[in-house]
Amino acid sequence: MSSTIRRRVGKSGRISYQAQVFSGKNVFVGSKTFDRRKDAVAWIAEKQSELKAGVDLASSKTLVRDALGVWERLLPGQISESTVKYYRSVMSIHAPQWLKSKRLCDVSVSDMQIVLNDIDLSLGSKQRIRTAFMSFFTWCVNNGYLAKSPMKGTRLPRADDSEMKMNPFTWRQLDALVGKIRRDSDSFLADVILVLGYTGLRWGEIRVLKARDVQLEPVMRFSVRASQTEGMQPKYPKSGKARHVPVADKVKPIVLEHLEGKDPGDLVFTTRSGAKLNKGNVKRDTHWKELSQGRRLHDLRHTAATEWLRHGIDVLTVKEWLGHSSLAMTQRYVHYLGTDADIAAIKKLNR
Repeated sequence: MSSTIRRRVGKSGRISYQAQVFSGKNVFVGSKTFDRRKDAVAWIAEKQSELKAGVDLASSKTLVRDALGVWERLLPGQISESTVKYYRSVMSIHAPQWLKSKRLCDVSVSDMQIVLNDIDLSLGSKQRIRTAFMSFFTWCVNNGYLAKSPMKGTRLPRADDSEMKMNPFTWRQLDALVGKIRRDSDSFLADVILVLGYTGLRWGEIRVLKARDVQLEPVMRFSVRASQTEGMQPKYPKSGKARHVPVADKVKPIVLEHLEGKDPGDLVFTTRSGAKLNKGNVKRDTHWKELSQGRRLHDLRHTAATEWLRHGIDVLTVKEWLGHSSLAMTQRYVHYLGTDADIAAIKKLNR
């Protein structure tokens, strides 16, 4: 490997230093310009260290997983420790094996759009995950490994797209699906699916729900105090107050069964082995993709909301149970149901 540092003088008299690194038979690896020579020297040392690690990132044969390995090793010291941990978690959970097995130069915009489309999380979480991928591919571009980032041209759904993508079950449909999961897969995870569809909890909320968050009397209800999706720091309500969600009779026995023998600080819902729930594993172990007919796990929250309204619960109460910050968010479900909600309301009035 070899390198050069060229001293340049601009029209204004400003001096800069252009560093270049080559590997093999003058195969160009990267180039970068600095105001100080010592920064150019440090950058060259960094590039040469990467090459010695056995990854020729200038080669068309370099795989994404190899580039990721170098990038992740260089992250500490450049960004906060929590961001390093988050970025590594994103790549572990959301970068599929087919992407990691691709040559870096073959990754297309459509590839990355598929990756984003397959992420079954809230829009905010998708935005943060997209930022992590953008950081990685921008690093590749800035260091001369790619001419253009495949993240440019990708898009996330607008906030108002979520209504169009709403695809809830009816409770009858959900009961049938859960019954099949219980028979053919894992009854522990079937319980989780059913509770989500009857309580409207977010995925991040059910996976950190603790025994002390379950109130048994005078009515069973969940006190939702936190939410934590995989790879993220826990989030708490800005008000500092818990949201209270009643538990329907249908799922009370399930909750009581999962509470048995647990201390107040224990998680209510876990895997059969006691591990914290992981969305990817739950979807895999329940054969969710094959059984859900294109629905997301988040559609279980939509299921609870639409069924509550269909059974005559007023929209303000549904808003509180869901933890929406505005009534407009809850009104989406009324618009989705249309005449079904109207009919249920009229029936309630005519009793």
